[in-house]
Amino acid sequence: MRLKALEFSKNYDKNEIILREGESGDFIFFVIKGAFRGLREIDAKEVTIGFSFEGDIDCCPLSYIQGIPSLDTIEALCESTVLKVYKKDIQTRLPKNLKLDAFTNYMLSSYIETLIGRFLEFKAFTAEECYVRLLHRHPEHLDLVPHMYIASYLGITKERLSRIRKKLQLT
Repeated sequence: MRLKALEFSKNYDKNEIILREGESGDFIFFVIKGAFRGLREIDAKEVTIGFSFEGDIDCCPLSYIQGIPSLDTIEALCESTVLKVYKKDIQTRLPKNLKLDAFTNYMLSSYIETLIGRFLEFKAFTAEECYVRLLHRHPEHLDLVPHMYIASYLGITKERLSRIRKKLQLT
């Protein structure tokens, strides 16, 4: 049995929640089609913490690793399809010789490096520079993301994002 045998495909409608804060994040998902955003509520305000696009792997790492309720919510930004792999299936159905720990460590270390990259980017660059870098990384996918979520991700107001976008169109 291979990992592929543990995956199952799931379709999500626009705005449908794949993981809600407080639920078990006991799965990893691979984005086949579409886009997702991760968010947390801070002082009753939604803060976008990241996006997942086609080809990305996503999860709530803390919930996945420690088996605690998720602190994050992940929602579909458009009609999307994922392959979900549940931790219990990985643990019980795969032969021991498949180096599951190596796979999980690789996936989680890649996720951590993505988060560190985001943190460093926000420390080293202005909001405008971060927006340009985001555009360059995901030019074909960013149209799927409402501007208010991009502004939240960048830590700026919708109005400031609008000014940045207008400035970039003029140059």
